[in-house]
Amino acid sequence: MENHSVINAKDLQTLNQILKTLNETLDIRAGLNAALAQIIQLLDLETGWIFIHKSLYTREQDQEGFKLAAYHNLPPEMNPETSSIWDTSCTCQECFLQDRFIQAYNEIRCSRLKALNLQSHSGIHASVPLKSGDITLGILNLTTADWRAFQSDKLALLENLGHQVGVFLDRTRLYNLLHEQRLSEQEVLLDVSRQLLSRSDPVELADYIVLEVRSLLACDACALLLPDRGNMLAFRAASGWLFDPVKESRSIPNDQRTGPGMAMISQKPIVIRDLQDTSEALWTEPWLEREGMRGHTIVPLILENRSIGALVINHRTPRLFEEDEIRLLQLMANQVAIALEKAQLQLDTVERQRLEHELKLAHSIQQNMLPLQCPSPQGWQFAAAYRPAREIGGDFYDFYEFPTEPDLLGIVIADVTDKGIPAALFMASSRTILRTIAFSGRDPAAALARANDLIMRDGKTDTFISAFYALANTRTGRIRYASAGHNPPLLFRAADNSIQTLDARGIVLGVVEIAQFEQKTVYMQPGDAIVFFTDGVTDAVDTQKNLYGQEQLVECLQSCGNQDADRILESILDRIDQYSGSAPRSDDLTMVVARYTAS
Repeated sequence: MENHSVINAKDLQTLNQILKTLNETLDIRAGLNAALAQIIQLLDLETGWIFIHKSLYTREQDQEGFKLAAYHNLPPEMNPETSSIWDTSCTCQECFLQDRFIQAYNEIRCSRLKALNLQSHSGIHASVPLKSGDITLGILNLTTADWRAFQSDKLALLENLGHQVGVFLDRTRLYNLLHEQRLSEQEVLLDVSRQLLSRSDPVELADYIVLEVRSLLACDACALLLPDRGNMLAFRAASGWLFDPVKESRSIPNDQRTGPGMAMISQKPIVIRDLQDTSEALWTEPWLEREGMRGHTIVPLILENRSIGALVINHRTPRLFEEDEIRLLQLMANQVAIALEKAQLQLDTVERQRLEHELKLAHSIQQNMLPLQCPSPQGWQFAAAYRPAREIGGDFYDFYEFPTEPDLLGIVIADVTDKGIPAALFMASSRTILRTIAFSGRDPAAALARANDLIMRDGKTDTFISAFYALANTRTGRIRYASAGHNPPLLFRAADNSIQTLDARGIVLGVVEIAQFEQKTVYMQPGDAIVFFTDGVTDAVDTQKNLYGQEQLVECLQSCGNQDADRILESILDRIDQYSGSAPRSDDLTMVVARYTAS
């Protein structure tokens, strides 16, 4: 649904079952009792009842009073067979008659419950007007022992449920009126309801709608228009047109210049006997005029007080629809709106499940691209962690071990300036480039320069990547390094508990064609440790959006730097988690800890 409050699969299945129940019967009491039980189950409530207005069965709309049409799980004191409390009017009925129901659901202090003073019920019920278009036909009342049971996510379903029950009541009302007039459309209407319910593909559903309306009303042409980009109405299905507007990708303005636009704004049908003899100044184009339309009727598709589209019915001769035909069209339009929304919901659910599956697969693939384990050269300890902000991310780290030079170890950490799938794709490409260049034997600065050259040659997006590449001699403790605009790692000196920043000049990869990088050298002493990290570490925020920052990282490293690499990593992550609390992570977080023991 467009407000698209999230509906889980179980709730969607129950909603579909309620709709199926209402569409497969014309017996008001049976349909309402079955639907009421399902509604109470869906909302996790206890008790409910439905009033219908007496005008439901007569053409005279001034009939006053209500009748109890359905109830579920009433306490014994409210049993309609033995209790007299149903013989009088009540608060919710007075609100109904005074047109004071202005919300999808209304909190009413129930005069009947108050009179009985039941301990098992709160004395308050949610009253939902049962409407079809502008017509209110009844009241759905729901109550429980504790008003807090009306949770916000469940109350959000009530407007849709009230609308569906209202359409059912209106359909049965129309059926009875048509039956009195000995018309045959009611059987067709019921069949249309079943056919709409059985179709889940929006394209197939739209094609069926225009064919069925054209056949039912014996019109020359019919079209279904739905909102498109740029405040336009696009033809989604058409039948009887000389030049198919769907195949020609036709659209018209969704505003007061066009008949469908006006019908959607006013939420009322527009009926024109003859387009060639009318004072209406309607928008037109040559491709419309060549169709030769004369009789013109437009019915808006309304769902939960929102116009979601329009049905356009045309004749090539003057034609004015009768009142009963317009009512039939309105009722069909209500059912069409529900069916279209249901089909779109199911399509969205399938698409969301497909995307979730693909993201999980991509997450697995990306995890497999990271080192399965850290290296363990003699005299060194390594630990690493990777936490993407989404299923997949743009950070990575890697280790390069050189078979011909066993005393050398390459360490790289990088961060793509994007998130999600684009970042993951760029990360995979950049990782391959850096790994290939590293094994060519280049020093860190030369390796980053060559990587930038290759990324610029292949780069076709605005995405770029920061990287830090260190080449360690595991025997001597010497580390040569260069940075491509990356966060400088922190070097903990065990001798005096100080912190040194390993900064080096260099621009991020993928920005300029020719880039130069400064290369520096540092010597590790026994007990020293280096923390390589991405900005997801220092940019972590608390619930007030305050940054964790480098100062706190330095303080944490000074307090734990003398511990093993695993413990240093664990301590920093724990400190960040405590700082962030329940605040969501906004960026990928990656860390590598290297500790030199020289033993």
